[in-house]
Amino acid sequence: MLIEATKPDDLHGYLDRATLVRLWPMLWLPADLRSTWERRFPELGPTGTGSAAA
Repeated sequence: MLIEATKPDDLHGYLDRATLVRLWPMLWLPADLRSTWERRFPELGPTGTGSAAA
């Protein structure tokens, strides 16, 4: 779904923040897409609450 989203409303309608943060470390995403999201939403990154190390 993250790859197919074409506008912010697509994401707002389907994503739940808590679920996304919890599942983020398990999602397969192309590296450039993952890094883009992690730059925009630091809580998803390696030191964020969604990482396996946290």
